Amino acid sequence: MKKLSLFFILLVSITMFQSCEKDPVIQEPENVVAPTLPTQQMMVMPTSEFRNGGDPDTTVVNPNGVTYWNALHAGLNILVWNTVVVANLAAPTAAFGAALNQQAEYIGDNTFEWDYSFVAENINQKTYHIVLTGQYINNFQEVEWILTASEVGGFTDFVWYTGIVDSDLRSGVFTLYDRPNNPRPVLSLAYEGDENSEDGSLRLTNITPNNPDNGDYIEYREDSDLEFNRAYDVKRGNNNLLEIQWDEPSGNGRVKHPNHFNDSDWHCWDENNIDIEC
Repeated sequence: MKKLSLFFILLVSITMFQSCEKDPVIQEPENVVAPTLPTQQMMVMPTSEFRNGGDPDTTVVNPNGVTYWNALHAGLNILVWNTVVVANLAAPTAAFGAALNQQAEYIGDNTFEWDYSFVAENINQKTYHIVLTGQYINNFQEVEWILTASEVGGFTDFVWYTGIVDSDLRSGVFTLYDRPNNPRPVLSLAYEGDENSEDGSLRLTNITPNNPDNGDYIEYREDSDLEFNRAYDVKRGNNNLLEIQWDEPSGNGRVKHPNHFNDSDWHCWDENNIDIEC
């Protein structure tokens, strides 16, 4: 009987001891700092850099027989793509960039959060509540970004952007999602930078499911080692590739577009956008 009593006393003591124990504390890495926000260079193409047409009063053919067809064709195609891209990217990209003026808060699990309001001035004048998170992954070599938006008076908790970026910002891939009532992926942004210079490339690809334009892309490149240090490639359909190359700051360049020129040759222009022999 005494042995049985001692057993119950021991059992109660163990239970009381366990109930007093605190939950284990998860140790976070020391001195963890907020990841550097992706630059606009990783999301936005500098289409304003491509100068087309020179003087606003210049026509494609003047009385002296001088023509501007080559630069005009290149510029118009960039303008069309830029219009489509800006329509889709302007608001979410500006919302992402607005985090630069905000303070990040560490929320655990190697994750930082930016929580702020954003007014899309000069775009649609709407106000959004933005929650942007950046989580270190892959042993701190990469950061996973998620931008969630709620429109004041409208949709809530819409994941607008996701992405994975190298911690040193030399490469990254983002996915832009469609409107809140149809949250499908519509655009992929893939950036590759040069470790030792400002050179790099940014490709925007249509990834809309079940869309005839799926796979079409525009790619912008900077390479300071080349004669033509700026370039655009525009792909539409399987056999329709437009290549544009030019020099900054002089502005002379060339364009290749078999579907338009009916040949595989380069067609050139000078610093005044006048057609010349290559």
